[in-house]
Amino acid sequence: GDSELHYAPRPEHVNSFEVLHGGASMTFLDVVMASAARSVRPESGVVTIEMKTTFMRPVRFKAGDTLRGIGRLLHG
Repeated sequence: GDSELHYAPRPEHVNSFEVLHGGASMTFLDVVMASAARSVRPESGVVTIEMKTTFMRPVRFKAGDTLRGIGRLLHG
């Protein structure tokens, strides 16, 4: 029930303030969560029914930076 993924944003995923677009952040979170859920039963499918995030601060990136996402399955 665990996953760890790494994401190196491309220039089009970051705005002019070097802040990662919210949609890119949410997509990365969705993939990390699905990877954790499927790690228990890889043959099973996973579908996101609903997802909400409150952004607390910007994710700033410069060329070469990498974001690390860690997922843990809490309920199967």
